Amino acid sequence: MRLLRLSFLTVTVLCMFSSAHAQHSLQVDDGANHYSKIVAPTTPTTFKLPSNTGAAGQVLTSDGAGNTSFQPAGSFTPSFGYWFNTFPFPQNIPPNGTVNLATGGINTGAAFIFTFPGSITINQTGIYQIDFSITIGQFQPNPGQFSIAINGVTVNGTQYTCQPNSATQGMAYLSLNAGDVLTVVNSGFLNVTLGGFGFFNSVVSSLRLARVQ
Repeated sequence: MRLLRLSFLTVTVLCMFSSAHAQHSLQVDDGANHYSKIVAPTTPTTFKLPSNTGAAGQVLTSDGAGNTSFQPAGSFTPSFGYWFNTFPFPQNIPPNGTVNLATGGINTGAAFIFTFPGSITINQTGIYQIDFSITIGQFQPNPGQFSIAINGVTVNGTQYTCQPNSATQGMAYLSLNAGDVLTVVNSGFLNVTLGGFGFFNSVVSSLRLARVQ
């Protein structure tokens, strides 16, 4: 272990480097056995501190990408996402299949990220409002059922029945954890056809997502 001791008046900064344990730490010591210590993780981690000291009662928060800022306790940076699909040909969605949302969209904030063709990974634990729309085309003989799924499991209370040649909207408020993956899936037992040749440039599926708490 190698030690680097830097003393400034009554404060001592002690840097410890241990090749045996592959662990580095930074310790600030006042010489009276009072100290603060930061231990490096096993993988590189960088945090960029804000350019101010914040206000009384505020807490230091991270955006999940290494940037930090001072915010009131319990607050968060708003995030909003909207994705849609205007594929001009009939789309067959099998049971448990994921609805395509890959034509376009917008994603503001850092609470989630979209992955082709229709999954959203949650980056921040919180309460989310989810709204989705499904349009079944004229080639679908029977109604279809669609639900919100988290990590591949449909969520109770989010299934909506869609009638042929019409649009159906569904919504839910869900408590989600960082790392959860959200999709809209065919939760019925039959294949369902979305859109059709008469829906050129029309939105046949969409999802709106916002963190509200």
